[in-house]
Amino acid sequence: MSENKKNEFVEEAKENLQKADEAVESQVNTVVGELKEVAEETKAAVEGKELATSKTEGGAGYRSDDNSAAGNGLAIASLVLGIVSIVCSLLISQIVGLVVGIIGIILGANARKKNQSSMATAGFVCSIIGTIFGLMWLICLGACVGAVSTMG
Repeated sequence: MSENKKNEFVEEAKENLQKADEAVESQVNTVVGELKEVAEETKAAVEGKELATSKTEGGAGYRSDDNSAAGNGLAIASLVLGIVSIVCSLLISQIVGLVVGIIGIILGANARKKNQSSMATAGFVCSIIGTIFGLMWLICLGACVGAVSTMG
């Protein structure tokens, strides 16, 4: 390959790399912006305040009515805690999963009262499942410890 072709290839690769870098940076900025928005909504929901932002239909964070912001923040928190409780109950610590699941159930019930959304229901159900898994594992652990202690 001639030196001229190599230089052209290197320059084209640099341009493509720069375009890819710009595209990734744009996507990261979009995601960071959406995460900040969700964090603000969750904080406002926990504090019981409504955000004074205007959302348009089809945009990120669109709300169908003004009273759903607090319920949606609680629904998100309940869903996250429900998923965390399932993971903790199965893999990490059953007690942590049990506690997180109970908190998720409370938040999910409150979210369902404020805004009957599928996310609130999903958070409520996931929290119940995580709590049940945590209880099952603790009962099994207690039975195993009891069985081993009588053997010996």
